[in-house]
Amino acid sequence: MANTKAFPGPITCDLIPQGWAVTRVGTRQNGDPSQQELTDPNLQNPEQYHAQSRYLRIRASQLMDEGEGLTADKYSTPWTDLPKVRAGKNEAIITPGNSRNGRRELFVRQGKSIRVVVISNNAYNLGWNQATLLRFAGSCHYKK
Repeated sequence: MANTKAFPGPITCDLIPQGWAVTRVGTRQNGDPSQQELTDPNLQNPEQYHAQSRYLRIRASQLMDEGEGLTADKYSTPWTDLPKVRAGKNEAIITPGNSRNGRRELFVRQGKSIRVVVISNNAYNLGWNQATLLRFAGSCHYKK
């Protein structure tokens, strides 16, 4: 559903699952802002799911150039050489994995800038497949 309230932290999303809540988690690491976590506080019988399989994690990142071209963290291959997917209007790369369950990490480049929104999909047991993840991620961006 449409989101009408900005998320805490540097990133917000124009979509949010109905009834889900966003909290800021973690601490500053290497100068990066804290991360944001989306969960369903009204999840029925949460104990039926592993604790690590019922949330989304969002974090700010940026492409870096270490002499081989711009790369995203966790990758050594330049961004230009990686296979791309679309997340809304933005170019994105997604970690390899099983596309049926959606357990992936998605790096969404913000236009042509070096800014990247990284979304870790750990809510695969709650119906977050790759298509759902891409739709949601396409709505996420840095606050202006």
